[in-house]
Amino acid sequence: MSTGSDSFTEKTDDALRFLASHPSFYHSDIVRAAQQELRRRGLRLPEIAEGATSAPLLEYAPEPERSTLSRGLLLGGGLVAALLLGVWALQSTGADAEDVSVSTQRPTSLPASVVEQPATNDDMMPSFEALAQERVREASATVPATEWRDSIARNNYQQMVARYWTAEYQTAWLLTRTSQRPTPDLTLLGKINLVQDQWRRLTHAAAYDLKLKPVMQQRLEAMLLGHKRRNAVLGLLTYSFHGRDSLITREIQQGDTAAYAVRYQVLASPLPKQLPLLPLRAIPEVVRSQTVPTRYPNTNPLYLLHNRVFASDPLSNALPHPVTELSDAEIDSVLILRPRVAMQAYGPRAHDGAVLIFTHPPRP
Repeated sequence: MSTGSDSFTEKTDDALRFLASHPSFYHSDIVRAAQQELRRRGLRLPEIAEGATSAPLLEYAPEPERSTLSRGLLLGGGLVAALLLGVWALQSTGADAEDVSVSTQRPTSLPASVVEQPATNDDMMPSFEALAQERVREASATVPATEWRDSIARNNYQQMVARYWTAEYQTAWLLTRTSQRPTPDLTLLGKINLVQDQWRRLTHAAAYDLKLKPVMQQRLEAMLLGHKRRNAVLGLLTYSFHGRDSLITREIQQGDTAAYAVRYQVLASPLPKQLPLLPLRAIPEVVRSQTVPTRYPNTNPLYLLHNRVFASDPLSNALPHPVTELSDAEIDSVLILRPRVAMQAYGPRAHDGAVLIFTHPPRP
């Protein structure tokens, strides 16, 4: 199992101690990674919480040979055990949840301002096909006429120009929209993937012998430099979306400016004295939404619903089962707490934030 060791370096000491001292809550790999990070920081490992079982060590030994009879007995016993477990699971209710008396109350330590999440995420990313084709028509002015007469090189170069500008415009649009929104776009990761697919169309084609002429090849190398810088920015944006305090950070701002400058190399135009600067954007500590947010890899937020707290399953990115059974019509509102605020309200167990789900009262 991948534990995302980089994410453990960002966790607080209290969060790491909680993970290390509650092995019954988390997968053994997660507990072990937390223990390793505590040792790296020179901190003493906490004692195992009362009632918790220690994380088993991974040991591998050759399996002894079994006779045909013993294998049959084991198989039959396994089937019986599976049936008994199935019956027990159907009869048990809420065994993975812990009763809490404050879960349906809004924490008293929340900041005064709670940012409202838009009810819909209808920011459709434009294709920018018309603008890209306009750049293709302008490309002939930046290439010598002797090179432009080669039909094979010209056609290949025009395709690369169209792919570059489509990906470039979409990346710039995504960063601008992200910096303008009051809250993170719930579909941001999907849009990042779409933009990265556009850039891959450029880089995959560039791997072939396109028979480009010298100036065309020089422009293509500038496009690939633009891809390199944009790809780094998109990676930083993904990382910020997973848990940083700011969505548009100083690094993203600088990377965007550097990528924007590459445009002028592709256009064979002089660099202006001043380039546009992407505004910084912090992530609000508390967001009110109408939908339950998607879980992200290596995060284990708490979910609070119906006076009960449900821990995330570290083995998957799935939401807790009671949460998945809710329909949109049942949800009144959702409060999404960033880790710092969540830990103030619910302790170290909320080291990856908390999601408070409030449902409509049942109708008589």
